[in-house]
Amino acid sequence: MTRIPVMEGQAKKNILGTVVSYLMVTAIAVRGLVAYSEVALPILGYLGVYILLMVLEPTLRRQQNWGQPLFLLGQIGVMVGLFFLTPFGDFWAIILLPACIYVMRHFRQPLAWTWIGIFCVAMSIMIIWGEGFIFALEFIIIYLAAYLLVGSYALLLRQTEVAQQESQMLLRKLRASNAQMQEYVTQVEELTTIKERNRLARELHDAVTQSIFSMTLITRSALILQERDPKQVKDKLLQLQELAQGALQEMRGLIYQLRTLSVAEDGLFPVLGKFIEGVNGRNNLNIALDPTPESLPLTPIQQQELYRIIQEAINNIVKHAGTKDAVIRFVVEDTAVTVTIADEGIGFDANAPNNDHGHIGLTSMQERARELGGTLTINTQPGAGTKIKVVVPVAEEEKQDGQD
Repeated sequence: MTRIPVMEGQAKKNILGTVVSYLMVTAIAVRGLVAYSEVALPILGYLGVYILLMVLEPTLRRQQNWGQPLFLLGQIGVMVGLFFLTPFGDFWAIILLPACIYVMRHFRQPLAWTWIGIFCVAMSIMIIWGEGFIFALEFIIIYLAAYLLVGSYALLLRQTEVAQQESQMLLRKLRASNAQMQEYVTQVEELTTIKERNRLARELHDAVTQSIFSMTLITRSALILQERDPKQVKDKLLQLQELAQGALQEMRGLIYQLRTLSVAEDGLFPVLGKFIEGVNGRNNLNIALDPTPESLPLTPIQQQELYRIIQEAINNIVKHAGTKDAVIRFVVEDTAVTVTIADEGIGFDANAPNNDHGHIGLTSMQERARELGGTLTINTQPGAGTKIKVVVPVAEEEKQDGQD
């Protein structure tokens, strides 16, 4: 017997189904005992068997081959027995409605619909036997529709439960993947830090150390010349001064590279320029920053958010554009700052369903633009590159500062 595995949380829903089944049995019992009081004891006996089957259902379900067929055939037998007691009691067909729900929740669809078909045939035979063919048609149609409706509802409920379970499973996998990704990001950051330190150490050794060594040699030469030929000491001191200035500039450059830039403290363009320089170097790209304006009439918060948008756009170029060339341009006006990020890559169909690009930062970029009170538009098509345009309105205080 092919069955559906029991899902998490299904036990609570089965309790509700059991309560509904008992309420149906109670309603049928009251109707039958009132209408056919002369056979009250046999009716109670059959309903007792039905209740016993409901109680034993968990035990019977564990029997792989015969438990569930016995449970369902027992319910059909109860209905047939009640029809034999009272042939005109068409309402006994209601007793199989819980069975329609049961088979749809526990069996695969083909087998479940087969059982519902068996229920329909058994119900039709008994109603025709009691009412005659002509008078039975209306009852058969009513109960047939009820069986199919209840079965379809149970199928929809089961599909919803399966979908919820799959969603929970996907959510767990997504959380696990996110945790793993965070771990990878941490490792990459550590490796990047180590690589940067090694690079700076090599530059320190190749440049500054050599300069200091040369300064040491020149100092020794100056000391010797001071006794033998004092006139040449001045030239040596000038060489020493030149080397010292060069070493100082080298040290300042290395210290600047070690220092973490901040948009709020250093401004957008220095931070963005350093980020682009690093991306180009790591990925052998040619992302160019168009000649920047002297000042940007945006608040530090606006510059920070705009930097995040541009950063995400550049990351998408690195991952998906399939090109080495891209350009970032700024246009500053009285009321707004417009930024365009254009590449000559493969592009994509922004309107295509299930488009991967729709899930790679574009949503967050649009949300950031809206939070700034601006807009973000994407102009792209397959094979024609991608152009992202961001318009950020100038804050009132920045307008007043510009006028002053």
